[in-house]
Amino acid sequence: AGKALKQYKSFTRKTGSGILFQNDVPAAVLCWYKANGDMVPKIIKIQAEGEEVISYPVDQILRREDKYQFGARHLDFTCHIAGQTVHLIYYVQEHRWGIRK
Repeated sequence: AGKALKQYKSFTRKTGSGILFQNDVPAAVLCWYKANGDMVPKIIKIQAEGEEVISYPVDQILRREDKYQFGARHLDFTCHIAGQTVHLIYYVQEHRWGIRK
């Protein structure tokens, strides 16, 4: 019922705020917003090992958590994508998305 989530590049990087994230893969995310302003991720795009960019629909959002790591706020969405459970993370200060298995 859909393509499997391909292996994506994982790496360690230092963000502009100086925070170190491991296994955080950049992702482009298409979201809907509810009337109260809550984000609802619908589609993600990631760069796979072969340098190709692949789109995946977000099948189901299992949980949304508002978290803080070293004082930096992020939203952690636990989602089913292509039959796998992954964490889709929005870094509020940096306005960027990342994905972790």
